[in-house]
Amino acid sequence: MTTGEPELGTQLLDGLKEPTKDLLLQTLLYKSVFTGQGLRALAAREERPDVREALLRISSETVPEGAAVTALLREWDAHLASWEAISTCAEDARSRLLHDLVTVKEGLVETGLASAMAAPNAELRDRFLKLVDIDRRHADELRALRGTALTRHLREAIEKASLGAASGREHATSFGGTILRQVEAFRRKGHTPMRIVVSADGARHLRDENLIGQDARIFGLWLDVDLAWRGETFAIITEERISYAQLLAEAAAGRSDAGAVP
Repeated sequence: MTTGEPELGTQLLDGLKEPTKDLLLQTLLYKSVFTGQGLRALAAREERPDVREALLRISSETVPEGAAVTALLREWDAHLASWEAISTCAEDARSRLLHDLVTVKEGLVETGLASAMAAPNAELRDRFLKLVDIDRRHADELRALRGTALTRHLREAIEKASLGAASGREHATSFGGTILRQVEAFRRKGHTPMRIVVSADGARHLRDENLIGQDARIFGLWLDVDLAWRGETFAIITEERISYAQLLAEAAAGRSDAGAVP
């Protein structure tokens, strides 16, 4: 901890080993989204009683949950048998956190871009777009921290895409074997797979092939199930994924006049 950090933060992390500190702070940052005043104020304005009650309940339950995870990590830290295990968890959490922060920024870009395009006049639209461009640049900065391609590089790569995102089972191999070959092909091309999305049928086949780990991963990648897909269908999500609104926002920012942010 640095000398400028709040006293509460010092007490929270006091005595913990470094990877435990990282894991705890990253976990609590996630939970803070659900305990902030903004969420409760939004819930109070919600017209649907079921949505309002759910948001308030989730918020109230997350507060003691944060205390509980703090206690659990303190107990783990006190009986730390493997530094590597908790370090790996902290590294996974850091990687996921940076990825999710990019997603949050992309959400701001998408909603901001929609507001700009719906603005009643060009002057308001351009002021919205200047703000949207800040969020777009923030997303690029977070991508750079992850070592992934920036918006302009991804825009240039659209016409050069050479690998299919989804397919069924190849002949003479299992469904899992087909996915593994595609993952390896992505890596040979210099891409970094992050997640695998499969249909419900695909998930059943992978389970029957005993390929899904107890941590819900396959081939070291997180696994999602899209219940709307049919048959043996899968997609590989890589670090190069980007919201198309990001590309539009960059193009729009390039067309707008330079000036101070309103």
